[in-house]
This record gives sequence, structure tokens and C-alpha cells, in this order.
Amino acid sequence: MSAHCCTHSAASPPPVDRRYRRTLWIALILNAVMFVVELGASWTSGSVSLLADSIDFMGDAGNYAISLAVLGMAASARARAALFKGACMATFGIFVIVAMAYLTYLGASAGSPNEIDLAVPKQYEAGKLVAAQSGCLACHKIGENGNGGPGPNLSDIADKLPKAAIRRTLDNPTAPMPSFRGLDPVKKTALVNFLAQLHGKETVTQNASE
Repeated sequence: MSAHCCTHSAASPPPVDRRYRRTLWIALILNAVMFVVELGASWTSGSVSLLADSIDFMGDAGNYAISLAVLGMAASARARAALFKGACMATFGIFVIVAMAYLTYLGASAGSPNEIDLAVPKQYEAGKLVAAQSGCLACHKIGENGNGGPGPNLSDIADKLPKAAIRRTLDNPTAPMPSFRGLDPVKKTALVNFLAQLHGKETVTQNASE
């Protein structure tokens, strides 16, 4: 009889507190929401810190999901789940390190943050200088200079937008790009003229021949 009691005790799953289960669900949902919010903010701003934080929220949400899945199971199952969660967190950490190394490489290869090496006809030099000194290269790439995000590559912007649309975009941009509405009119015109002649490879070839 005692053996039967021991066997029954070992096979019975541990009791589950409903309040604990509800708490896990709340924590899972909150972390999942914050993961989506911070991932979106990281994507639009190019922030590695936000990316790392969003991955941390994703890892926490995954941990809570696994905890819910094994809640009430035997100790051996919970132990295997704990090992799996540890391996997942280590993978997330490696991903963040690789992402930081990649973005560091992009920053190092972006060239000077306030110079544009692209050769242009003399009448566009003033606009090129305005673009270089106005912080455009922090979010955009022009030729071989600048960063590849979060803004689009401007090397072929003239193939995508006419001059009037470029001016409107400078005055009424989409966040996080700042507005150039207050820029000196002469400088703004020079900037628009410079951007309106950027046709990608065609620009490079044409300017090299000139």
C-alpha cells in the first residue's frame, strides 16, 4: 500500500495556482506588445539599443510562453524547458553582437559624416555642400558616403521624385526626418538642384565624363 502511495505521489503533477498562471499570461502579453513597439522604433530610427531591448522583450515573452506550456508538468520537463530557455537567450545575445558588429562596419565604411565625395558639375557644388553639412548623411546614403538608413538612398533620388516633389519633401518630411522649411532659401534651392540631378550610376558616369 505504501508503495502504491509513493507511486501515485511521483506520478501526480504539481498543483497549479490559477493566479500564478494569470500572472504569467499578463507578463507574456505585456512583453510581446513591448517587443513589437520597440522593434518598430528600432527599425525607423536605426537604433541598436532599441533593437537589443526589443529582443530582450521577445526573449522574456518566449520564456513566459514556455513556462505556461510546462506549468503543471513533471520536474524533469520543467528542467529541460529551463535549459532550452537559456540556450535561446544565448542565441539572442549572439544575434545582438553580430548586429552591432555589422552596423559598426557600416558606420566605419560610410566615410566622413559631413563630406560627399561624389563628383558633380560646378553649379551643383553649393548644394552638395549644403547636403553634407545639414546632417543628411546621418540617415541617407549619397554615392559612397552616408548611412544606409533609416532614410532611403538618395543616390538616385531624381529617378524617383521630380524637383518639385523633392522640395515638398524637404518642407514636409516624414518623421524622423527634420523639416528644412526654415533653411535659407538660397541654400534650399541649391540643395534641391543638387538632389534633382542625382540619377544613380548615370550621374556618376555623366559627372566623370564632365
